[in-house]
Amino acid sequence: MAGECNGFKVRVDKFGREYFEVCVSKGATVRDLLRILGLSESEVVVALNGEVVAEDEELGPDVHVKIHSVVSGG
Repeated sequence: MAGECNGFKVRVDKFGREYFEVCVSKGATVRDLLRILGLSESEVVVALNGEVVAEDEELGPDVHVKIHSVVSGG
Protein backbone atom coordinates (compact mmCIF):
# COMPACT_ATOMS: atom_id res chain seq x y z
CA MET A 1 0.00 0.00 0.00
CA ALA A 2 1.45 3.38 -1.00
CA GLY A 3 2.36 5.67 1.88
CA GLU A 4 2.64 2.80 4.37
CA CYS A 5 5.43 3.08 6.91
CA ASN A 6 7.16 -0.23 7.64
CA GLY A 7 9.24 1.27 10.45
CA PHE A 8 8.08 4.22 12.51
CA LYS A 9 7.63 7.94 12.02
CA VAL A 10 9.68 10.73 13.57
CA ARG A 11 8.58 14.36 13.66
CA VAL A 12 11.11 16.71 12.10
CA ASP A 13 11.55 20.45 12.59
CA LYS A 14 13.99 21.52 9.88
CA PHE A 15 15.58 24.90 10.63
CA GLY A 16 12.38 26.11 12.29
CA ARG A 17 10.84 26.59 8.84
CA GLU A 18 9.65 23.13 7.79
CA TYR A 19 7.71 20.63 9.89
CA PHE A 20 6.98 17.11 8.67
CA GLU A 21 7.13 13.40 9.51
CA VAL A 22 9.64 10.94 8.09
CA CYS A 23 9.31 7.16 8.13
CA VAL A 24 12.51 5.41 9.22
CA SER A 25 13.33 1.77 9.83
CA LYS A 26 13.99 0.25 13.23
CA GLY A 27 17.62 0.86 14.22
CA ALA A 28 17.90 4.03 12.11
CA THR A 29 20.28 6.68 13.41
CA VAL A 30 20.43 10.45 13.14
CA ARG A 31 23.02 9.92 10.38
CA ASP A 32 20.52 7.79 8.42
CA LEU A 33 17.86 10.49 8.79
CA LEU A 34 20.26 13.19 7.57
CA ARG A 35 21.04 11.07 4.49
CA ILE A 36 17.32 10.66 3.78
CA LEU A 37 16.91 14.44 3.99
CA GLY A 38 20.00 15.14 1.87
CA LEU A 39 21.76 17.06 4.65
CA SER A 40 25.46 17.04 5.55
CA GLU A 41 26.45 16.09 9.09
CA SER A 42 29.03 18.87 9.13
CA GLU A 43 26.44 21.57 8.39
CA VAL A 44 23.80 20.78 11.03
CA VAL A 45 23.29 20.07 14.72
CA VAL A 46 20.51 17.69 15.68
CA ALA A 47 18.47 17.58 18.89
CA LEU A 48 16.18 14.72 19.88
CA ASN A 49 13.41 15.78 22.24
CA GLY A 50 15.41 18.92 23.08
CA GLU A 51 18.79 17.24 23.71
CA VAL A 52 21.67 17.68 21.26
CA VAL A 53 22.93 14.27 20.13
CA ALA A 54 25.67 12.73 17.99
CA GLU A 55 24.99 11.39 14.50
CA ASP A 56 25.23 7.77 15.68
CA GLU A 57 22.32 8.23 18.13
CA GLU A 58 19.53 5.76 17.39
CA LEU A 59 16.09 7.15 16.67
CA GLY A 60 13.00 5.90 18.45
CA PRO A 61 9.27 6.04 17.80
CA ASP A 62 7.49 9.33 18.50
CA VAL A 63 10.77 11.25 18.82
CA HIS A 64 10.85 14.93 17.91
CA VAL A 65 13.89 15.81 15.81
CA LYS A 66 14.99 19.42 15.56
CA ILE A 67 17.65 20.22 12.97
CA HIS A 68 19.64 23.40 13.41
CA SER A 69 21.92 24.91 10.79
CA VAL A 70 25.53 25.44 11.86
CA VAL A 71 26.62 29.02 11.34
CA SER A 72 30.30 29.61 10.70
CA GLY A 73 32.38 32.45 9.52
CA GLY A 74 34.36 35.27 10.86
